[in-house]
Amino acid sequence: MEITRITPQKNKPDRYNIFVDGEFFCGVSAKDILNLKIAKGDKVEEEKLSELSTASTKSLLLDSAISYLSYRPRSTFEIQKYLSDKLYKLKNKTKHTY
Repeated sequence: MEITRITPQKNKPDRYNIFVDGEFFCGVSAKDILNLKIAKGDKVEEEKLSELSTASTKSLLLDSAISYLSYRPRSTFEIQKYLSDKLYKLKNKTKHTY
């Protein structure tokens, strides 16, 4: 498998869409792209794609938690419930499986 395109997202310019073999795979932050050292034309294995997807989910959940906390102080329970609901929605929304 090969990363064929990396394009910025429309509504979140700090996140990028990753295309593998011409098909959309997932959206990741710029930090994740740098940390995982991925670039257009890279040959990737299933393990690397799984790592990329996990990093994407973690950064998305962290950003969501920070945004959720910015409105008012929250209890630990509220944050855990919010993130578990968010993770459930993300897993059901995802097209690819491992």
